[in-house]
Amino acid sequence: MKKISLLALTLSAGIGVNAGPGPVTGIEVKVTPGGNGVAFFNRQDTRPGDFRNEVILLNTSKPLTTITRTLPATRQICYFNNVATLVNSGDQVKMSLSLKSPGIYDVIWNGPSAVRNKLPYLIDSIYHQSGNPESIAAADEFISHSQQQVQQMIAKAKITDAENLAILKAFEQTRQLLVKHALLTKYPSLLPRKEYGSWCNRSIDIMSAGFSGLGDNNVIRQAAMLWWTGRKLEDSTLTTMSKLYEILHGSQSTYMKEVIGEEAFVMEARGSYFSGDLRHMYPLLQARLTPGTPCMKKIDSLYNAYSQLAPGKPAYDFALLNSEGKIVRLSDFRGKVVIIDFWATWCSGCIAALPVYHKARDMYKDKSDIVFLTVAWEGEGSEPFWKETSVKHGIDGVNNLFVPSDSKNPLIVPIRDRYCLTSVPRWVAIGTDGNFLNGWLGYPTDADFLQHVDNCYKMNSMKN
Repeated sequence: MKKISLLALTLSAGIGVNAGPGPVTGIEVKVTPGGNGVAFFNRQDTRPGDFRNEVILLNTSKPLTTITRTLPATRQICYFNNVATLVNSGDQVKMSLSLKSPGIYDVIWNGPSAVRNKLPYLIDSIYHQSGNPESIAAADEFISHSQQQVQQMIAKAKITDAENLAILKAFEQTRQLLVKHALLTKYPSLLPRKEYGSWCNRSIDIMSAGFSGLGDNNVIRQAAMLWWTGRKLEDSTLTTMSKLYEILHGSQSTYMKEVIGEEAFVMEARGSYFSGDLRHMYPLLQARLTPGTPCMKKIDSLYNAYSQLAPGKPAYDFALLNSEGKIVRLSDFRGKVVIIDFWATWCSGCIAALPVYHKARDMYKDKSDIVFLTVAWEGEGSEPFWKETSVKHGIDGVNNLFVPSDSKNPLIVPIRDRYCLTSVPRWVAIGTDGNFLNGWLGYPTDADFLQHVDNCYKMNSMKN
């Protein structure tokens, strides 16, 4: 019989949505053999957006492993694997977790604050008993009954502190959203879209300051995603910018604004580079988020990187080998519009889009002031397969280039950095002066893709 994993955790902590003076949090974890590690999620500091998502590996060869960590003095819900625990400044929390089955634990709390500490775990347990309701009425009845149980537990625990109550309410609402969206996923036609969206978000206060007390940014991100699914059902015209604007201007939780702001910015940067909403997002985030936080530093760094692709900025003058073994430089084509298709042999979408490359190139076969290049983004050592694939798809020749994706070569790294090469397929347009016309032409499968190419060509002609 497999031995049950037992975790004995001792946590001394102080937590608040607004941090105040208090003891530094200390955590001591004693683990018996039976598991490989402990996932630990918490707010690491009192600064916005500073979360720690850590997997603590265990030494299973020893009869007992002791792990110690420190945390700040703030109120928050910490997560040990899937066990949520509410801790306050000065708490001396003692927990033991017994693994029943993968992801499922029996938990015992001891100590003077145990009644409060275990409330999130009990709330989670109540909402996990939803039984997958099959109607709106059944889901409403389950949620109403669960809310009554939660209120009785909170009253019995004598929780009166406003911040603790706000954190617990935000946590409970993340569970309610999961119940509602499980029903939406299983039965998408129970209600018209608009009414379904209104029902999903009914009684949900996604703007609550209590979300700052959730120590796992993934939980905050998931809650916002489910809430936004409901909002989109209510109004299909809403955009990512709409979501960002609503959160940044409406949320009372600094952490919610940090998490969603960073997520939206990263997704926009990697999805549309500098051709979409990035330039509009940045001043909005600057105005609503705290300067110097880990989140804002990341946003600043990304903006500086992707702004290199703005129209009029100089394109990096690379020097790459073509499939004939000769060095080709971007500057070799000065005086011509350069259209580059960054692709890869391992990218099925890139291979499927190569006919679009041929079509685009053929559109200008009689023009001497435009050239098309393919640049394969490949692992080192894959040159033979690249050449073979290039011949197979008719793109071999002097304008078929190769860039190693994992190279540390100082001549190669700037290409990835200056072109923000994070995914393929990726098409860019460079003008006759060597400056960007467009750092992201869109996906080759887009209906208006070839029009984007032609617009760049015409735009360059108008400049001259």
